[in-house]
Amino acid sequence: MPLMKPIPVDAAKRIADEFGYDQVVIVARRVGENGGEHCTTYGRDSDNCAVAARIGDFFKFKLMGWAAPAQASKEPERCAKCGAEKEPSCNTLPRDTCDCPPA
Repeated sequence: MPLMKPIPVDAAKRIADEFGYDQVVIVARRVGENGGEHCTTYGRDSDNCAVAARIGDFFKFKLMGWAAPAQASKEPERCAKCGAEKEPSCNTLPRDTCDCPPA
């Protein structure tokens, strides 16, 4: 069986572009002994980026039971391109590589 790889944000963008959506949330799972889960989100603009990230967080932390990250007392980090609050990373791409247009 092939190794699990993070699903890049540009894959979610291709889905949005091809099928006409503003927000795309991809949840991928492999079950069994070598299983794992992955979540990638995309939004067409900063508002849609933020909504897709919140949906991804809901899936990860409320439905799938991922451990929530420790809450920092400082101001949340923001995406350098779209200004959306950075979600806890669920893939290896930093949020400032999102495909959002500049804010």
